[in-house]
Amino acid sequence: MQMKKTFMVLLALVLLIGAVGAAGCLGGDDDNVTNQSNQSNQSNQTEPTTEPSQPANPEPAQPANPEPEPPAPSGETVTVQNTSEFDGTPKVLVIAKDRKFSANTVNISAGETVRIWNREDVNFAHLYHSEEGAFPDTKVNIKYDIYFTFNQPGTYKIDIYNPSTGEPYPTNAVLTVKVT
Repeated sequence: MQMKKTFMVLLALVLLIGAVGAAGCLGGDDDNVTNQSNQSNQSNQTEPTTEPSQPANPEPAQPANPEPEPPAPSGETVTVQNTSEFDGTPKVLVIAKDRKFSANTVNISAGETVRIWNREDVNFAHLYHSEEGAFPDTKVNIKYDIYFTFNQPGTYKIDIYNPSTGEPYPTNAVLTVKVT
């Protein structure tokens, strides 16, 4: 009888430790956490402000001949298609894994296509974001791909964002596409 009681206590203890450990591992990434700072006190406080008559640190003069920047694309200059919509052959395949790209820069000609394949091992969707606003933010689930056809010359930057937060991943994954 004593042996059975000891076994049951040990079993209950092991199950309790396992449940607590699993709950800690399954805590998620806190996407649904609400920042509950003391907003009521902040909204009632006002700070006195004074307008300076002259700026404390005037802006330094711009150089006479600044370096020319590459032309920035304007508007929707990129066509975005998924696998069922795209019927051509992409010029470049870039693999997105571990929340970063397999290449930092690709060079293509106007009208050519870059295929980006989300090859994450874990269930991480990607949100591809154009820094220049060349295309709308595009979500791609794990093991799927997306095709970007660059219609106009320029330099384009594509970031991988977290689709849950809309913020860039900490890996600072940026793909630069140079279109001639």
